[in-house]
Order: sequence, then C-alpha cells, then structure tokens
Amino acid sequence: MLKTVLHRLLNGFEEYRLYLLLFFLMICFTFITGFNGLYGQDSYEYLRFTNALIEFAKHGINPGKDYWPVSYPICGIIFSAVFKPLFALQFISIISLILSGIYLEKILKILYKEETGIIRLFVFAFFLLSPYLLRASLTVMADSLCLLFITTASYCFIRYKEEKQGRFFIGFIILTTSAIATRYAAFVVLTAPVICAAYYFIRKFHIKSFLIASLASTLILLPYILIHKSSSSDFLNLWLQDWSFKNFLHSDFSTADGHESYTFPNIVFCLFNLFHPAYCYAGIVFLAASLKAFLKKEILTIPWIFIMSLVIYAFFLAGLPFQDLRHLILSFPFVLLLFFPGYIAIYNLLKTMKPLIIKPLWVFCMIIQLAFFTRVFIPFYHYNKIEKQISGEVIKHGSPTLYTFSIDAAVQCYGFKGRIINMWEVRVDTLPVIQEDALVLFNEKQFSEVWKNKNPMLNWEYLKAKYQLIKDTNLPDDWELYSIKKPQ
Repeated sequence: MLKTVLHRLLNGFEEYRLYLLLFFLMICFTFITGFNGLYGQDSYEYLRFTNALIEFAKHGINPGKDYWPVSYPICGIIFSAVFKPLFALQFISIISLILSGIYLEKILKILYKEETGIIRLFVFAFFLLSPYLLRASLTVMADSLCLLFITTASYCFIRYKEEKQGRFFIGFIILTTSAIATRYAAFVVLTAPVICAAYYFIRKFHIKSFLIASLASTLILLPYILIHKSSSSDFLNLWLQDWSFKNFLHSDFSTADGHESYTFPNIVFCLFNLFHPAYCYAGIVFLAASLKAFLKKEILTIPWIFIMSLVIYAFFLAGLPFQDLRHLILSFPFVLLLFFPGYIAIYNLLKTMKPLIIKPLWVFCMIIQLAFFTRVFIPFYHYNKIEKQISGEVIKHGSPTLYTFSIDAAVQCYGFKGRIINMWEVRVDTLPVIQEDALVLFNEKQFSEVWKNKNPMLNWEYLKAKYQLIKDTNLPDDWELYSIKKPQ
C-alpha cells in the first residue's frame, strides 16, 4: 500500500515537474522582493480576520463580524499550523494558481483531445503567466483560491456530464459551494453548469449522492452562517442595490465608495479579459482564429456551457456601478476554453509551415506576458513598501489617536496600538472634541475629486477649519501627516 502511494507521488512529481518549478520560483520571488502580499484594504482585512479566527480557536475570543466570505481565512487557519498567518494566506494564493493550471490542462485534454505538451504550452504561456492572474496569486486575496474552486468544479462538471457518476456530482457541488463561500460572485460564474448538472441529476436521481452533497455543502457554509447569522444577506444588498441596465452604457459612477470615471463604458469593460493585455495580449488573435474554426466546423467540441457562463458573468459585471479588472479573474478559465481552438489552429499552421519557430515563439510569448506582469505588479510592490514606510512614521509618533482614511488597516496591521478614526465611517463633527496629540494622516491630492462632498473630504475640510494642523512629516505619494492642535 505504502509502496503504491509513494510510486504515485513520484510519478506525479515527474509528470507535473514544470508546475512544481514554477511554484518554487514564485515562492523564491516573494522572498527576494520582500513582497508580503498585502495591498489595499481587502488584503489587510483578510489577514485581520484570519488572526481573529485563530484567537477564537485558541482562546474562544469572539472574532466579530466580517463582510467577506470566510473560506479563505479558514484555509489560512489550517495552513497557519505550519506557517505564520500572513505567509499562510500568500502560500494559499500561490498554490491555488498552480493547481488551477493543472486542472485547466485536464479540462482541455477532455474537451479537445490534444497532446499534453501542446496543451501545457498554452496553459503556461496564457494562463499561469497571465499578468493579472500571476499578480493575484502573490497577494493576500481570495481571488486565486476561488479561481481554483471554479476550475476544479468545472472539471468535475465535465466528468459528471460525460460519465454520470455520483462521485463527480458530489465533487462538483462541494467545489461550487466552496467557490461561493470564497467569493460571492462565483455563484454567477457557475450558474450555467449548476443548472445543467441539476438537470442531469434529476433525470437520474440518486438519494445517497444527494444527501452527501447536501451535508457537505452545509458543513462548508456553516462557518459563514454562524459568523454572519445576523447579517447573512448584507452582501446581496451591497452588490445588487445599485445594479442597473443603465450602467451598461455608463463610464462615470458616483456611489458610496466615491466618484470614479473610466475610459470605456461597462459594456466594453465586462469583456476586457478577452483582449486586455493584463490578461492575454494575444486574445484578439485567438478569438478571431477560434471563431473561424467554429464557422468552418473544424472544431467538433464547443464548450457552450462555459461560454454561456462567460456571457452571464459579463452581463452581471456590466450592470454594476464600478469597474475593477480584478473581478474578471473568475471567468478567465472560460475565456481560455474559448481561445484554445484558435490556438490549436495557429499551432497546426505553424507546425506545417515553420515548425522550427514554435518553441522560440512560445518563449517570446512568455517574455511578453512577464513584461506585462512587471507592469501591473510594480504599483502593488511600490504601494506595499509605501504602506510599510508610512505606518512606521505614524508608529514613531506614539499618538493615542489617528484620524485617517484608506490606509488605516495597513497602519494597524504594522503595529499602531492607538485608536484609529476612519474618516469615511463617521462625521468628525459629531464626535467629542479632539484632544491634544492626535494625528491626522491624509492624502488630499488623491482624495479631493474621488471623495468630493463625501465623508472623507467633508471631515478633512472640517478639521482644517476647526483645528490647527501642523505638518510633521513629508511622506511619499502625497501623503501628509499632521499633528492636530486646538486653535489659539
């Protein structure tokens, strides 16, 4: 028995050695650059809540309420048995991308029956090295883990559709539930496969599979239900209250999160992962070649279910009153399923006409992808360093109270022990009179337009009018740190 297991492990290591090499290189990259995966409010909140859950597990301390789904922090707890919580979360993101690549390869083999080597070239160049996906896999965010659940759920769906075995239905339901428990938007991404799987299952109903899938899904959702029992539908209100068909043609939005103006309307943005260089710079070429192959009926297998998923999710994003390229990560595996016939058509053409150019061209494609990755990663890396630097300056002052916005989670994460007043959450003029030695950390240049006539700017104008602000330190990226003094 043990000999068989070891043999399978050795075979697995041999078969997927390129994936293991990439995993090792990504881990080395995080140590060499010192990038800890923290960027923006969400990543710090994931880390904070993971630590809160660890304290709950150890000492029974109530972790409090958290808006986001809890599967990513719970996985962080599991890996924290081996690593520190921060690296555990980053490790999860990295390994999730690698495993997603392996299962995307399996899906492409089933759908298109091509050779492993040809598929692997495609997966590495255009999935694993996709700039936004690669960057997401280095951050403390739930996107990469959710991507893994979506990809593996899709694999189980295909196997269930072809073989009708209960174990694949159970796996599909478990992984779909896990995806939704990691990122709410996964529900939209997987709607079409869920409906299709339900249809097949009802036609050949199996009570044992139904009960196992139901019980497992309940256990996966139980932590969320317990933590969010008094606010389990808050996320629906947040996501859907401003959804509108009107947003399809708009590129300017004013919401509770500020005013934003974008270059393209939502109807264009929602399809960005088809052609944006942050995802796949060759997308237009692959799409055109795939459409040609479909029209000529050169491709017999068309993954219509996943194309439908792509369309449904794009429709959903087009109605939201904001744009964020990060949200397109979840449907990107389905984009590559659409691109693959075009890739095969191009590959076969080159193999016939100029076979010697294939490997150099593949290396060239990877270099371009890495160049675009560098372009999208540098701002994250820069701001990560800036957050550490600014937090260090604030901590050195030893003030009991800090008024700030946007960067408050970072300051707290890096060791500030005082009270933090978030200038978005409250109106300062409704609070007690500010005592001496309080600090205000603000970025007027960055916030003046986006947050015009909203709490952050209203509070800033109030502080400037009511108190004497004495600049203490010049900070990078237009951040300013002031001591608050009562007017003479």
